[in-house]
Amino acid sequence: MFKQHISITVEDESIKTLSIAKRKCIFLYENNLKIFGWYSYGGCLMECRYNLAIKLCGCSPHVYPQSGECTFLS
Repeated sequence: MFKQHISITVEDESIKTLSIAKRKCIFLYENNLKIFGWYSYGGCLMECRYNLAIKLCGCSPHVYPQSGECTFLS
């Protein structure tokens, strides 16, 4: 037999005064991503990969917005 546990998390307005480091989460309006208009864990990971590609080879993979011309020789 399977059991399912459901929990609901509700935020109190006062939590917004805590720092991001203290509450260990961000609100959608606190987005600091440059590629995506909203924050998500997946978007954060994709942007980290994008930034690493820019740092290592100076261009972005073809599925991301382009920044410079990317060739196999670059």
